[in-house]
Amino acid sequence: PFTPPYRTAEATILDGDRGDVPSAAQAALLSTATAFTSLVKDRDKGFDLRLPRGASAALTADLCAHYLVLDPRERQAILETLDPAARVQRVTEALALQHLTLGMDSGTLN
Repeated sequence: PFTPPYRTAEATILDGDRGDVPSAAQAALLSTATAFTSLVKDRDKGFDLRLPRGASAALTADLCAHYLVLDPRERQAILETLDPAARVQRVTEALALQHLTLGMDSGTLN
């Protein structure tokens, strides 16, 4: 039998943007991401993250997970979460914990 010189795979695209995210959960995500980003900017003046205006809650959660969640296992678990409301919640919790941890490291609680 012929074996191609490269790996092949079959994939199914999953639609992870189904479901509504409560506006309070989206606001909590934006607030937490802003607070964490501010803390990072205090430590690294060159850091900049701008989220697109009008982005869906799912896209905002994905971008925050990609750029702000420090633990790669947690980041991957978040990005594998298909339910947008659950993904927003996980990112918000991860960023809040990181903010608390980094704030304690610097001797301040913001």
